[in-house]
Amino acid sequence: MDRNDFTKKLIIGHRGAPRLARENTLFSFQKAVEMGCDGLELDVRRTKDGIFIAHHDAYIGNSRITDLLYIQVLEITKKLGYEVSRIKDVAENIPETVLLNFELKEEGYEKEFIDSVSNYRDLRAFVVSSFYPRVIIEIKRLFPNIRTGLLLGPWVSILYQTFSKGDFRYFYQSLFFRKHAVAVADFLIPHIFCAKGWFKNSQNKPLWIWESLRQNTKKETFLKLMEHDEVEAVIVNSPENFV
Repeated sequence: MDRNDFTKKLIIGHRGAPRLARENTLFSFQKAVEMGCDGLELDVRRTKDGIFIAHHDAYIGNSRITDLLYIQVLEITKKLGYEVSRIKDVAENIPETVLLNFELKEEGYEKEFIDSVSNYRDLRAFVVSSFYPRVIIEIKRLFPNIRTGLLLGPWVSILYQTFSKGDFRYFYQSLFFRKHAVAVADFLIPHIFCAKGWFKNSQNKPLWIWESLRQNTKKETFLKLMEHDEVEAVIVNSPENFV
């Protein structure tokens, strides 16, 4: 089944089913699939030896993922009581009838990632998203047929990311590359706090609306937003409430 047909509003599990299982793990993704989710959102990072894994934060324990070999990642997470999933394992074990939304948490390996994941998943069975405008621009340049979505947060979150985490690249790209990325992206992914502001400024692009993991947005709030024609999907923390 080609999930890019989008014949209905999609329910996307944010990092799987994080209220029922540890986020970004194969078990969490499988729980969301069992409940009937149309798709899954998962975060992508790369280890020192080039293995793509599903993990949100840049650090595991006190170590930066980009400084760790995959085997070291496994050793650390085993002590912490969980196991990180490789993107390869997720892509191979989740049916292609379920759309995967790969959020690239970093820039610089766009081609490598697409070349890798396309070895074990049909190009129509996944989309790619990112907060970094240049990631979207680069993927559309290299792979124009792959559907991409630009993540959009409130400016206060951009400032928080910049000054609390020292991510000045994100601030710079948001200032100077966002307009270009909005133009080339296939859909936009505004945070629920700023979603309404994009209804008239989306250049007629579909909207996917997301909530942060700390939120517990009421189902009724999402259903109200889904009444808008522009809204194609919602990325939710509790997909069990929707399906």
